[in-house]
Amino acid sequence: MEAFFRKKTTMTLLIICIVSVSCRTTGNAVADPPKTPVVTDNGEQKIAPVEPVVIQDSAFRKQISGLNLSVVSSPGLTIKHVPFNKPYTVRALYSDGTPAGNFQITVSYPESRSGESIIYGTSSIKTDTTGTAVFNPPVPDCAFDSQILFQPSIPSADPELAKIAAGASVQASWKVRTDFIGKGGIICLVDCDLKGSPSSSKLLISMMTSGFTNIGNVDFSKEIKSGNQQAVYDAAHSLVGNSAAFFVYGIVKYAKPVEKTADGFTCELEGDIICLDMKNGKQLYSMHKTTGPVVEKTEWKLPDTAKQILAKEITASIIYGM
Repeated sequence: MEAFFRKKTTMTLLIICIVSVSCRTTGNAVADPPKTPVVTDNGEQKIAPVEPVVIQDSAFRKQISGLNLSVVSSPGLTIKHVPFNKPYTVRALYSDGTPAGNFQITVSYPESRSGESIIYGTSSIKTDTTGTAVFNPPVPDCAFDSQILFQPSIPSADPELAKIAAGASVQASWKVRTDFIGKGGIICLVDCDLKGSPSSSKLLISMMTSGFTNIGNVDFSKEIKSGNQQAVYDAAHSLVGNSAAFFVYGIVKYAKPVEKTADGFTCELEGDIICLDMKNGKQLYSMHKTTGPVVEKTEWKLPDTAKQILAKEITASIIYGM
């Protein structure tokens, strides 16, 4: 009888040890794992337990406590289709200065775009014994003026963990300029019910000031007003062929009409702009831009001031979007 109690006590301690080790390993206990049928050698069907999913949420919370991510170095501006001049380097240290070695970091970087919406790609990097990790960015296929994000990789899709990881994230600049600046192009902006000099002239000056060369204004107002992109491209291509690399066109109109205010006069302009590749008619970029409220003391000067502001907004987007 005494031997029986000793055996029972030993078995109890063993079970306690297994449970204890299991809890420390998984972080969260998984109760009543699902079971699945299996067929034995003699054809008998039995129910075998499925291995529980290991969820390391608790371990992640402990690992991230006091963690600080920082960007040690990052590349400068590059041009579309040209590699960055160096990788991004990040470091993970705890508040006491201890390196977070073998730490998984998720990288989210601008990969492509749909108009002004940026689509992000993701990658994973891991720190070395000094807490340092390196990300070699892919050669960019699109132009961007955006950010790259580094944050701790989470072990599950728990929204609370995602919030914790986001709080420990760090960003760096991701700037890619268009490769069309020196290739030459044509411009046509149609003004709807606007007074003053044409918006195309304002945009031409703005783009030339920003470094674009071999560009000029053309007039395809009829085709642009039709809203038929293919008709616009066909008309432009029949005129200039492949002598121009791109075509920027669109319509500019009042978002808010001219109004009298205590400070003078105010209005807002908006423009829907499309950039085409003149080789094949492919849409390179599209945008919707607004000036916000523009104020001038005299009414006659207001439209030109608003057009100039809108032209600068469009130019900046072309440089980092087309």
